[in-house]
Amino acid sequence: MSRPAGRRNADFEESRRDLLDRVVHAVSTNPEASSFAELAEASGVSRATLRHYFPTRDALLHAMLEHLRVLSDRAGAAFPVSASLSLEEALRLSLHRLVFAWGVGVGSLFTSGLLWGLTKAELGPVYVTNMLEPILTSFEGHIASRLDAAGLAEVDARQAALSLVSPVVLALMHQQSLHGVKCRPLDVDAFVETHLQRFLAGWFPKLAR
Repeated sequence: MSRPAGRRNADFEESRRDLLDRVVHAVSTNPEASSFAELAEASGVSRATLRHYFPTRDALLHAMLEHLRVLSDRAGAAFPVSASLSLEEALRLSLHRLVFAWGVGVGSLFTSGLLWGLTKAELGPVYVTNMLEPILTSFEGHIASRLDAAGLAEVDARQAALSLVSPVVLALMHQQSLHGVKCRPLDVDAFVETHLQRFLAGWFPKLAR
């Protein structure tokens, strides 16, 4: 029986998700690929196939950024940070996970998405919602869930999370994404530990060493 006009194949969404996985992998390993043709080639499909699921480059980038949120949520669910950890332990573990993830593809996705968001006004909020905010809110959640126990309910968890994460992201962009390691190397792990201790001393003096 033929498919009624306007109805998609039963496997359309599954094929679309599989294609998004390919595009995400392509960008994570080859961030220079950003045109429609380059993304198709890097994903191992024809431009016609890619256009069947995503009619324009912007539609593809929009869908990919939303797909990154799905992947991020899955990773968070698969590797949760135990609520039994202290604030310091939870933040240290999360920072080291961010450093590791940055080096295995997240950095390429982060910087590529940032470029798309900066050059396309309609993609900016999509990037913020699906790439930038999930990173910030994960740290915000660790801080907010431990404020009462520390007697620090007055602290703004969102501002604290921004203060903690922003320098680390800048250091990772400097060293890895921009290859600053070649001209001004930085021990990122040592920086993260020093930064965390100073962060705790400034925002949570009762918990600082």
